[in-house]
Amino acid sequence: IFGIARFAYFRNLKSSSASQSPVIKPPVALDNALLEGDVVEAYRLIAFSIREFLQSNFDLPASALTTAELGDALQRAGVNADLSRLSRDLLRECDAVIYAGYRPATGRRNADFQLARTVLENYEGDGL
Repeated sequence: IFGIARFAYFRNLKSSSASQSPVIKPPVALDNALLEGDVVEAYRLIAFSIREFLQSNFDLPASALTTAELGDALQRAGVNADLSRLSRDLLRECDAVIYAGYRPATGRRNADFQLARTVLENYEGDGL
């Protein structure tokens, strides 16, 4: 599932870069069905999507930074405070699921998923 999601994401990324859109849209595979499968893989995809979004839109090495380092880098880059806070909180939640074995309840997973979609879809153009 993760491999298919990554393929779909990169395919979507390639087609969106051809149209020269300044903001990366969420990957096609970031849908509710993913959260019903492997929770760890779902949170990996969320973290990957958020980091790619930040890296592409703010010229930060987001994939090479820890969540704490990325939070500091967002602040230094002058990123919108709300976007910075939401991204940092989402990435902390992803870290807990991926590395600490935390398994959030279904309601929390759905809320995290909707928050990720909100970040990826609503912070574009002059909203950044």
